Amino acid sequence: MVSKSIEVSQAIKQIIQTLMNRFMDIVLLNDSFILEEHKGKKPLYAALLPSEIFIE
Repeated sequence: MVSKSIEVSQAIKQIIQTLMNRFMDIVLLNDSFILEEHKGKKPLYAALLPSEIFIE
């Protein structure tokens, strides 16, 4: 019974890891955040956020 729950736990961790890796690839490599585009599309929202949030 314990080994079955360990297998399930490892399978869940693997699925989450795969999803997170795919998400990070999309965000960091394929669709990276560009501050000027964000300010152009949502100027009020960008003005309300502290500039320290945006890493350039």
